[in-house]
Amino acid sequence: MAQIRKNKGRKGTTYTARIRIRDMEATKTFRRKGDAEDWVKEREAEFLNGKSPNKDARTKTVADLIKASLAITKRDKPNSYKKKKERLSWWAAKLGSMKLFDVQASHICKAREALLEETCCRGTKRTTSTANRYMTDLRQAFQHGVERESWLQFNVVKQIKQLKEPPSIGKCLDRDTELTKVALACGRSRNKMLLPLFMLAVSLGLRKSSLVGLREEEVNLEKRTVRIPASRMKRDNMITLEVDENIMPFLKQAYDNRHPETRLLFPGKKDPSKPMDFDKAWENALKRAGVKDFRWHDLRHTAGTYFSDAGLPLHVIADLLGQKTLEMAKRYTHMSEARKAKVAPIAARTILADTAKAAAAAFLSDHPTT
Repeated sequence: MAQIRKNKGRKGTTYTARIRIRDMEATKTFRRKGDAEDWVKEREAEFLNGKSPNKDARTKTVADLIKASLAITKRDKPNSYKKKKERLSWWAAKLGSMKLFDVQASHICKAREALLEETCCRGTKRTTSTANRYMTDLRQAFQHGVERESWLQFNVVKQIKQLKEPPSIGKCLDRDTELTKVALACGRSRNKMLLPLFMLAVSLGLRKSSLVGLREEEVNLEKRTVRIPASRMKRDNMITLEVDENIMPFLKQAYDNRHPETRLLFPGKKDPSKPMDFDKAWENALKRAGVKDFRWHDLRHTAGTYFSDAGLPLHVIADLLGQKTLEMAKRYTHMSEARKAKVAPIAARTILADTAKAAAAAFLSDHPTT
């Protein structure tokens, strides 16, 4: 059986031809429909003569594919390995024994329904957003099978549409009532690096893994910049960000306390080769500040909102936050109608300057230099 699907995307109109006869399958994309039809006829003739490109797909399993994909992730993107292993291990438990050639979209969709019905570690059912993250990892694993291993001719997961996600529930620290309170609470933490982390996060909008993994060679104090490599970003290239002069004292504090061997600005207490774990210190700081239902990741929403308040256009905000699309950037900005009505944009340094100075002064009083 042969299928030719018309695609419309950023690269224009293309035609994806797919042919499947008994235990043989192949797929290829063309610019012209006529070329796709000619290719189908050629493959049909080959398949009928017993020439099959699917030997690996009939012998390799989904578990084999996941193992191979995770090995590359561990080498190239170690910061995302733990979470990806957790999600792909779930797929391996559900579909691992299946031969790759036998996997159909219906099998994956049925497994996804089971995923949504399961109770997660928080005691609640998984959301559609979480299910989409699981599907993304599986899609990438199958694409690895197509591009890197040549075990597959076709990525069946690409056929399946993502589930509709609920509106973003990300929160933003109110500049007038919460921002300074949380900063001061971080400054009173026994973890002296919590305040620098907080001020850098709320001013730069970096992801937790991108920020906590900062190393000596990624910081330029003279130029007031930090450079985040692509391996710690959800993008294909690195990003260099300028640090505001009001935030520089916090960056310098972290830089001066970097680990001499691992060069991490925020090294782990037990294992300095790994970034530090500050979850408990963060939870305690939020309690002291009286702020509830707020996650560290919400600081990205906070930073995005402050960027928007400062008058930055959406495409600039998307670049600063490392987002690939404007739609994603919109999810990280929560500008109120009252703020939209203001004529003159608020300068970014004005938003954080008072908080930075107050936090620095309080920190020095609690942690005097010797």
